[in-house]
Amino acid sequence: MSHQGHEEWISIGDLMAGVIPVVVLMFMVAALQSQLAAAENVEREQQEQRRKLELAATAAALRARGVVGALEAFSANVQRRGLGDVIEVDVAGRRILLQEATFRSGSACLSARVNAALQEQSAGLRELLMSSSEVEVVVEGHTDNEPVGRLPSRGYACALYDDNYTLSTARARQARQALITGWPAALTQRVALGGWGDSRPLPGSNPADSSNRRVEIKIEEGSRRPTPVDRPAAEP
Repeated sequence: MSHQGHEEWISIGDLMAGVIPVVVLMFMVAALQSQLAAAENVEREQQEQRRKLELAATAAALRARGVVGALEAFSANVQRRGLGDVIEVDVAGRRILLQEATFRSGSACLSARVNAALQEQSAGLRELLMSSSEVEVVVEGHTDNEPVGRLPSRGYACALYDDNYTLSTARARQARQALITGWPAALTQRVALGGWGDSRPLPGSNPADSSNRRVEIKIEEGSRRPTPVDRPAAEP
């Protein structure tokens, strides 16, 4: 081999000696980037898992509070606002009773005090429904047995009705509307509505007594939820 050929081989060897470290460095950089990307993916997955656990813990806490807790909170709000004369909270019976002072005779309009209280407490009932698919709210309207003989006075006509059944349904509708304002549609579908007219007076009461002029908001859960046959006549 000539001296010139020997120098060419040396030049190629020098070149390769310079290229190989660069290639190795590139592989190392690529490997490091891959490791960083994998670490970021792991961190994202861990964050998502922590978020799911936090949501599950929140849902569990809401379920633990349950219906009784929601009604106790409602009761405390009623007492704080001085509304005991118009709203009765029956925790054991799982119902909220809007008493006769809520409505004028022959009217379906909610008093401003009750309307404000229902809107204020609606967030608690919304959270309760969101915490469990087994929970449902049933809003039932009732009347005394005084026949509807004329249109309600000006300023008290929230709806038109020609008998006690339509009047009771109108009362239930007004209470339901105060509760579900701003709710997502999926939740409003779990707030049923019905009117019993004067067919279900309070136990031991005179059917003509004004105490039967009321709305009952019942919270049903699991086996306590009524079957379609048991439900009140729903508004069309």
